[in-house]
Amino acid sequence: MSRGLSYRQVSINVGDLALAKSSAHAMCIYRLPKQEDPLRAFLTGCGEPPKAIDDWVQQWRRVTASRANRRPHPAAQLVQSSARGFSPPE
Repeated sequence: MSRGLSYRQVSINVGDLALAKSSAHAMCIYRLPKQEDPLRAFLTGCGEPPKAIDDWVQQWRRVTASRANRRPHPAAQLVQSSARGFSPPE
């Protein structure tokens, strides 16, 4: 991690919040959390000040809202429509 913290240290630094080492690792390899609480815990564990955490969360909300409003890629739609008519061989 860029701050020299191990995933274990980050998970310990969260205080009363809960964050597994595996969740800290996932966020370090650019997997956005699906909920806000793990993001806040991660940022707290990394030592971000409260104002910076609020700024990060605001950006996270924008990204997740953008992803939620996006239509699936046309190839994904093709696979989904093909799967509807699929029945496994007997």
